[in-house]
Amino acid sequence: FTTWRDISARKLAEQALQESETKFREFFEKAADAIFIAEIETGVIVDVNEAATRLMNRSYEQLIGIHQSQLHPPVKENYAKDTFAIHTELIKQKVNSYALENTVLRADGAEVPVEILASEVDYHGKNCMMGTFRDVTERKRASEALKNSLSLTEATLESIHNGILVV
Repeated sequence: FTTWRDISARKLAEQALQESETKFREFFEKAADAIFIAEIETGVIVDVNEAATRLMNRSYEQLIGIHQSQLHPPVKENYAKDTFAIHTELIKQKVNSYALENTVLRADGAEVPVEILASEVDYHGKNCMMGTFRDVTERKRASEALKNSLSLTEATLESIHNGILVV
């Protein structure tokens, strides 16, 4: 006695899942911003994209398995833990994340200002946080240049107003 079972639906579902995972991985790897995935319970990093390795000037292997607070300068370790806790609490309350600024410490010792957004993800069956880190160095430089220009303009206008223009 032989039993035949049609498994084409299961095969199609498996194929669709594989295609979905491939697309996710491609989007993840090609994202312009650095993405870190850390377990919510432990804060340990379980995955990063290529942009994260470039931002941190570290290899994939050097980033996997470290605590998320180790991405930041030692003087900001408590702040990093606090912001992780804030993001975790927002996730628990189902509130959309908002950008928090922090600084990361690259392997070469350079400190880079970043804006961090976080969201909850299921990563291989684990409850994780996906942190998107955007390098805001250029934005900060432009803002500082604008402030300096504004200060110079104000000083010039004040001199003109007072009838004392020093060139």
